Amino acid sequence: NTEIAFEAPVSSGQLVTFHYSLSNLAKSPGYSPREADDRVGYFVTSYKDLGQFGVEEQYTRYINRWHLEKADPKRRLSPPKEPIVFYIDHTVPVRYRRFVRQGIEYWNKAFEEIGILNAIEVRYQDSTTGAHMDKDPEDVRYNFIRWLSNDISTAIGPSRVHPETGEILDADIVLTDGWIRVYWNESHNLFPDLAMEGYGPETLAWFDRHPEWDPRILLASPSERDHMLQQRHLQGIRAYGGHPAAMVDSTMYGDDEYDGLVDLSQHNGCCMAAQGKGMELAMMRMHFEMLGLGDTEVSEPPAIPDDLPPELKEMIKKRLEEAAKEGKLNPEMMEQYGSLIGNVEPEGDDEPETTEEPKGDKGAKEDPSDLIDGVPDWFIGPALADLTCHEVGHTLGLRHNFKASSVYTLDEMNSGDLKTPITSSVMDYNPTNFNYGGEGQGDYFMTSVGEYDKWAIAYGYGDDHKKQLERCTEPALQFQTDEDTWGPDPFSRRYDFTANPIDYANTRMRLVHDLRE
Repeated sequence: NTEIAFEAPVSSGQLVTFHYSLSNLAKSPGYSPREADDRVGYFVTSYKDLGQFGVEEQYTRYINRWHLEKADPKRRLSPPKEPIVFYIDHTVPVRYRRFVRQGIEYWNKAFEEIGILNAIEVRYQDSTTGAHMDKDPEDVRYNFIRWLSNDISTAIGPSRVHPETGEILDADIVLTDGWIRVYWNESHNLFPDLAMEGYGPETLAWFDRHPEWDPRILLASPSERDHMLQQRHLQGIRAYGGHPAAMVDSTMYGDDEYDGLVDLSQHNGCCMAAQGKGMELAMMRMHFEMLGLGDTEVSEPPAIPDDLPPELKEMIKKRLEEAAKEGKLNPEMMEQYGSLIGNVEPEGDDEPETTEEPKGDKGAKEDPSDLIDGVPDWFIGPALADLTCHEVGHTLGLRHNFKASSVYTLDEMNSGDLKTPITSSVMDYNPTNFNYGGEGQGDYFMTSVGEYDKWAIAYGYGDDHKKQLERCTEPALQFQTDEDTWGPDPFSRRYDFTANPIDYANTRMRLVHDLRE
């Protein structure tokens, strides 16, 4: 490879390093391009044959996929000739690495169903031991999961493909820390965008002519509205009412939803899945702070809901015991929480009375979970694995599927009888499954790939892809992507949830009501 990097100023005046990795383009022996089908959501590589005069014959469309095949085609299960290898960059915090790896390896279940064992391998780059530190994340020969500490809530999974065949040659995923620490940004930036979900070009054009009725302005801070209105008037009338599809810039991508979808070879340019996850983490962290489980002393004794999950009650009990020992609970709080934490004396200068430890009760002394950056590991861990799995799906060639979250009802998701993950695809923007006030609580996040994901992998990487299309009418295999979100289907939406979204909205309203109380 030829590696070139240079530093140059951008429009903001900041110095930015631009890195180019140049390599010879060669076709892989044995790789066969696979035609795209609109019923299965893959990024495509397309070109136009001007030697053909019929419109249908002019375009060739291949799905983007890796060259992945069995080492022993005769075996029902066989490792691949060449696995897809991801390196977890040393910049990923140690406390999160196992969850990142878990999210990557979720996809191996889908490949196992088509007979490929351990199709994806994960290796750690480590600055302490020196493992794989000779590999540069910018080098096109290596696939990296990188971590940026930039306080921006985003995650992307772009890839580079052969422009003639659609074969994926290299992919890198970028995760940022902003979705974990985000608070203010979500309510001020994400909520106005959520309010715009489902509006088509005609409605957006009307908002362009009447910006005073635009939800993005109505939901903005009152101190910003006049300035936003002035800027709108200066912009004039925009194509498609300013819809992101009309604002795509294929030269630099990452800030618009449709970046990367207009190139010769499509790829994931902008993914907003991390923003939704950030909002849920902010709510969980806020919930713990309101319960007085943070590091600061709390004067008012908030009520503990009766319907908390058992693991959350156990964590609250442990944190309250620690706070009681450190003398952080005032008499009112000790009285209210006494039945939960038992008789705990605060630590002081006097030696407390000792009581004999009950024997055979080791489980009661074990910590059921740990807090990672203020959030329980049983919550933030699956959230990060879910997000990583989503981005890895993009690097395997898969597009968003915003229909997947509407397959199951809220009761089905939380009944305990569901034998599959809570939606049919990790490629949707799935919100957290908070069944607040309900009878049961299922998985908060996707804990594996869904039925649609397995089917899509079978179409893209299996031997008989045409036979897979015969299943396209199954309810769990419905597919609609980014361009469909401004169409008439009410279930093709980002961040919606369950077969009856009103049920889920009611649970969120109950949660908001109790938090405000």
